[in-house]
Amino acid sequence: VFAPDGRPLRELARHRTNVRSLAWSADGATLASGGEDGRVGVWTGNEFDPAPNPPDGGPVRFVEFAPGGRVLAVSVGNGDVLFWDTAAR
Repeated sequence: VFAPDGRPLRELARHRTNVRSLAWSADGATLASGGEDGRVGVWTGNEFDPAPNPPDGGPVRFVEFAPGGRVLAVSVGNGDVLFWDTAAR
């Protein structure tokens, strides 16, 4: 992940394949990532918290935080949209 000026901010090394979607929480403190490997992750600082992986839904198409920043919506390749309460981790 790079800053607008091109500086590297963080490497999403927990995904096994390409990252397809990124979303920042409203407060900018948390980054969610979704990959072609079907994995979803939540990053706070340098800490990685794996989200419950979607059940055989295929690659993650997008991740997006709800306006309150607590709930993460995850769309997977089979068309399902799943919701995860990130505060419950």
